[in-house]
Amino acid sequence: MDDQESKDRADSIRVVDESPEEVVRLESSPKRDRVERKRGISVETIEARHMDEVGEVEVARPFDPEEKWLDRQGEEESRSVPMGWFLLLGAVLLGVVIWAGLQISSKPKGRTGEGSGSEANQEISKDGSSLAVWEDLTTEKDAEEHFLETEKVLRAFMGAETPKERAKYVRHPERVLPLIEDYYSRSEFRKFSYHRIARYRVFPLDNLPFLALQVEDEEGGSHAILIEDGEDGILVDWESFVCFQPISPGDYARDRPTKSTSLRAYVSLDYFHSYEFEDREKYASYRLKFRGSEVLLNGYVERGTELDQKFRKLFPENQKTLWKPLIIKVRFLEGGRAEDSVLIEELESTIWAYPKNPAEVASSEN
Repeated sequence: MDDQESKDRADSIRVVDESPEEVVRLESSPKRDRVERKRGISVETIEARHMDEVGEVEVARPFDPEEKWLDRQGEEESRSVPMGWFLLLGAVLLGVVIWAGLQISSKPKGRTGEGSGSEANQEISKDGSSLAVWEDLTTEKDAEEHFLETEKVLRAFMGAETPKERAKYVRHPERVLPLIEDYYSRSEFRKFSYHRIARYRVFPLDNLPFLALQVEDEEGGSHAILIEDGEDGILVDWESFVCFQPISPGDYARDRPTKSTSLRAYVSLDYFHSYEFEDREKYASYRLKFRGSEVLLNGYVERGTELDQKFRKLFPENQKTLWKPLIIKVRFLEGGRAEDSVLIEELESTIWAYPKNPAEVASSEN
C-alpha cells in the first residue's frame, strides 16, 4: 500500500459543491425510526453552543482527505437545502402541529374570554413552560448530546488497540472487517489520542446524514474523518480514512489486470488518445492519479453512454481543469498495447466513500 496513516499527514476536507448547513442529532441507542429519532437543529444553535469547542461550522463540499480544509477555489457558496432535509424537518414540525392541536382541543370551553388573545393562544408544554421555549431547550440539548456522542465514538475509534477493535466503530462492519485486516497486514497499525474536533460540516450524501470532520490528535496530527449519523448510531467511514485500495497503484500499473478493479483516484479531464483508444469520436479521455503515489494513468469512457453523461456533468469542457476524488471501476484491455491506459467501466461514487453498502446494493440488484 502506497499510503499509510501518519500523524504528520495534514489531511483535511475540501469543499466544492453546494449543500446545506444543517446538523441532526446522532444517537447510539438501539434502532429506531429515522424520522422519529432525528430533529432538525439550526446552524445558529450549533454555532452558539459549540463555537468554543470547534473552530467553525462550514458549508459542505466534496469530502477529499488530501486537500486543504479551506481550499475554496474562489467559487461562491450557496446555502440551498436538499429535499431530504425538508422531509425530515417537515415530519418533526407536523408532529408539533398535531400535538398543539390536541392540546387546544382538550382545553375546557365556556369560560369568558377563553380562546382569544395572545395569552390564550400560547401553547403550553407538559412541564408548564411555553412550547417555543421548550422547543429551544430541547433543540439545544440535542445538539450538545450529538456533539458529545460524536466525540465519544471518535475517541474510541482513534484510540483502538487493534484493527479488530477499531472495526467496532466503522460503517458496514461485516464487509469492511476483511478490508481492515488486509490493509493492516500490509501497513502499520497506529492508534491516536483524540484531542478535539477542529472543524466540521454537514455532508448530506444521497440524502443520508453525514458529517465531515477535521479531527486533531494529542500529538498534533490532523485527520479527515467522515461519519454517518445512521440508524445504528454514529459510525466512521474507515475506507476514506485510510484511502483504501484493494491493490496499490504501483502494483496495479505493473500487473495490468484485465479484471475490473475499484480504485480511489483523482480524476481530471484530458485529451490524450493512443493505440486502442486513439478514436476521439469513440472515447473521452481522462487523467488518473492516486494519493501517495507517482503513478499516472490514462482513463477512457465510451462516448454516448450513460457513464459518459455522468462524467460530462462532473467535468464540463468549458471549465478549468479540476482533480476530483472518485471511486471508479477500471480495467486494462486484454491484449492492449497502451501500457498506461485503462477503460473506465463504472462511476461508483463521487467521493472516496460509498453512500450505501455496495454489498447490499449488489444483492438487491441481483
